[in-house]
Amino acid sequence: MTTTSARRILIVNEHEIVRRGLARLMERWRDFQVVGEAATAAEAREKAAQLYPDVVVLDLHLPDASAVEVCRDIRSHNPHIRVLLVTSYGDDEALLGAILGGAAGYLRKEVRSQDIVDAVRKVAHGQSLLDHGIRERVLERVRRGAQDRLGQLTRLEEEILGLVASGKTNPEVAAMVSISEEIVKHSVSNLLEKLEATRRSQAAAYMVAWRTRRTVR
Repeated sequence: MTTTSARRILIVNEHEIVRRGLARLMERWRDFQVVGEAATAAEAREKAAQLYPDVVVLDLHLPDASAVEVCRDIRSHNPHIRVLLVTSYGDDEALLGAILGGAAGYLRKEVRSQDIVDAVRKVAHGQSLLDHGIRERVLERVRRGAQDRLGQLTRLEEEILGLVASGKTNPEVAAMVSISEEIVKHSVSNLLEKLEATRRSQAAAYMVAWRTRRTVR
């Protein structure tokens, strides 16, 4: 049963059993309305644009694209959508991916059902699950190893890198730097290659380290 004030939820996971399980869990609560499900990144982008969810519960590992990029794309089109990333792993790179993607939270699959409900509810009401302590722990780790490669970037790439690290979407970066979105995407691809980042979440480490370096100068 739903009410007019129920938060609209989109669930994205390639496994149907997991999607249906999460949907049934959410539907037990009157303040949630599951408006759609998606199995791929392409479906997630399409349904997020069509269904206007308040929260997207997004699995970190998708079959056709990086969930970090999907998160950024969704929020680029609608910054009001809150994204909760769900993963089997709890490593720092995955957490950095959540920070880079602009996600409001990061959740392990192994947690209790009530913890999932609580997390979705907090995110739906504008809270962040990425607290200061978690951010500082991750920043301290990346400070020690990411600095050398950052010197390879052009001024434009550094500027774009800093904006992305601060959570700006591609359209916001394009407007702030006065360039097209295509140039933003091309520049991000170039800087990832220079940083030798084989995964988007690895690039997040460099991006956060770059922001830290600029802050302490």
